[in-house]
Amino acid sequence: MNIIKFFHIVHNLYFKQKYFIKRKYYSSEGEDLFLKKKLDLKKKGFYVDVGAYHPIRHNNTMILYQNGWRGINIDANQFSIDLFNFIRPKDENFNIAISDKSEKIDFYSSKKHDPQSTASKIFLKHDYIDKNRKYKKKKLKQKLLMMF
Repeated sequence: MNIIKFFHIVHNLYFKQKYFIKRKYYSSEGEDLFLKKKLDLKKKGFYVDVGAYHPIRHNNTMILYQNGWRGINIDANQFSIDLFNFIRPKDENFNIAISDKSEKIDFYSSKKHDPQSTASKIFLKHDYIDKNRKYKKKKLKQKLLMMF
């Protein structure tokens, strides 16, 4: 890993997201608290997080990981997977898209770590957040979820 990428990851996790501070919940609306309440976290378990986005911010599986669970994190954004590889080395992390077909697709994002990334040309045409946003296109593998 090059030094610039390393510092970008450390900045994102430790300064922006304050990883060193344990939180009551990590998900956006407390979904992980629901999981913690409904699941027996004393037993080891397994999860699959499709569209994982970030290992801390708005994440539904971080609380499971902290309780000894392990799983698969899938995201179409490479920087998301770099963050997962850094902070969750015991998980399997994949930079792919999930679909009903196995093929290469056009994937669009406006910045390195973008929650508004998409493979949808319709979304690009009707970007509801910022009509002036400039997207970069890259080719990305997409697989069937059952192929894991």
